[in-house]
Amino acid sequence: MEVVIKMLLDFANENQKIAAIVMVIGGFRMILKPLVVGIEAFIKESESKKDDEVLEKVKSNVLYKALTFLVDYAFSIKIKK
Repeated sequence: MEVVIKMLLDFANENQKIAAIVMVIGGFRMILKPLVVGIEAFIKESESKKDDEVLEKVKSNVLYKALTFLVDYAFSIKIKK
């Protein structure tokens, strides 16, 4: 395990821009994903059905779909098989 950590630290020191980009992407994913899941869970568990309807309207909105696609595309690393 120590060898892997040393290799990662050496890589990060040699490629600081790449390491910074990976850290920013990871940070956004660590914040955005749990936040969105938490909000959706809170809305679904509430007694009011009006907020469920509002959530569905927002999710069906073209702007929301475009924004979620862009956020997912920008802050995800896609590995081709």
